[in-house]
Amino acid sequence: MKNSYGFDRLSRDMLFFAVILDIFALLFFGQVAGLILCSASAIIAACTLFRILSTNVNKRTSELRGYEIILGSIKSFFQKLFNRSKNDAKKHAAYKYFRCPNCKQKLRAPRGKGKIRVTCSSCGTQFQKRT
Repeated sequence: MKNSYGFDRLSRDMLFFAVILDIFALLFFGQVAGLILCSASAIIAACTLFRILSTNVNKRTSELRGYEIILGSIKSFFQKLFNRSKNDAKKHAAYKYFRCPNCKQKLRAPRGKGKIRVTCSSCGTQFQKRT
C-alpha cells in the first residue's frame, strides 16, 4: 500500500453506487434482476479496489479530473435550471432570457422595458429585443 494511489472522490462515489445497487437489488427485484444488479455491484466494487491499490498515479489522476469535469458540468446545468425556475416562480419574472444572434451567448434583460437595444457582453454585437 506504500505506493498505491489511495482513496479519492471517484472511488468514494463508485463504492457508494455499488452499495446502492446492492440495496436496490435486495429490496426491489426478483432473483434474476437481483443477481444481475449484485453482479454489477461486485464489478464496480472490484474496479474501485483496483483504483485504490493502483500504482499508476498519473492515470488515476486523469480519471479523477475527467470525472470532476463531467460532475461539474452536470452540477452547473442543474444550478442554472434551478436559478431560472426560481426567477420564473415569481408572479412576474424579473428577467427575459434570449441568445445573441452572433455568438449564441445566453443573455438576460429586465422585463417590462419595451423594445430595447442590447449589447452582447461577449462579442459586442448590438441588436433590438422586446422585453
